[in-house]
Amino acid sequence: MKMKLALVPLIMILLSVASVAVVMAVPPNMDEGAPWIWTPGKGNARFVELQNKDNSWNVLAPDGRWGWIVYGAEMTDGNFDGSLEVKGLEPNSWFMVTLYSGDPGTGALLGSVGYYGKVAKPNWADIALFQTDAEGNAEIDLPYTSPAIDPVWGTLTAPTLPAGSYTGVTVAVKFVGTGDTPDWGLVMSGGYATPNPGNDYNIYEMAQLSFTIS
Repeated sequence: MKMKLALVPLIMILLSVASVAVVMAVPPNMDEGAPWIWTPGKGNARFVELQNKDNSWNVLAPDGRWGWIVYGAEMTDGNFDGSLEVKGLEPNSWFMVTLYSGDPGTGALLGSVGYYGKVAKPNWADIALFQTDAEGNAEIDLPYTSPAIDPVWGTLTAPTLPAGSYTGVTVAVKFVGTGDTPDWGLVMSGGYATPNPGNDYNIYEMAQLSFTIS
């Protein structure tokens, strides 16, 4: 009887440890590099943290405004394949997901896409336009078809990135208005392109992306 009673605390401890082990709110390693998951035919999926930055592109002290982007090292769908999750941004607001590269080859590939494949922007590709919820959070799959209806171009379907090797790609999640529809003036100008102490709505990648689309 004594041995049976002694097993009870041990069982309770094991159950407690097991219940803790399965809880994971965010990816365990936010730096690009080590594979997170393997998707057949897609290459390694990777994740990069997104953070608020100051005017000198230094990361601000944690302020609850952050997120991450998950993407494939090799993509065969002719588009950027991955997902994006953000936390603590402006509630009920619109944000653009923009890819940029100063590398001439990669910049030319991104520039051919520009704004949703409608307007060319040298070295830039706007690949998503989404809205946060009442808590300022959002989660979308990429490629992404926006619910917003552009007053000039109409329905915005997910743009297609050309096949090629993409290196030194930065990610910016940029504020473009609050309310039922985006501020289309901000959308056309690309949103707040750089960190600004007066409007620190944006978040940016912590490590540049490299991937291949075939």
